[in-house]
This record gives sequence, structure tokens and C-alpha cells, in this order.
Amino acid sequence: MDVQLAYYMLVNHGRFPGEIADLPEKEKILMYQMAVKEIKSRPQK
Repeated sequence: MDVQLAYYMLVNHGRFPGEIADLPEKEKILMYQMAVKEIKSRPQK
């Protein structure tokens, strides 16, 4: 999950992997859930 989140945040929000890696585990989980919600809210092709 950490690698996927770090990649997603870098590509879509310009956040560097080190910033994500340094977060507490609960914040990483929250960010992952927010990313999934963001992805699901995108218009379907």
C-alpha cells in the first residue's frame, strides 16, 4: 500500500515519496482511503 500511495501522490499531487513515508500509519491509511475515493469519483469513460 505504501508504494502505491507514494506513486499516486507523486503523479497526481506532486508529493514526494519521502513525505508519504514519514507519515504515521494512520495518516497513510486515511490518505489511501481519500485517494481511492478520488479515483472512484472520476468520470467513467
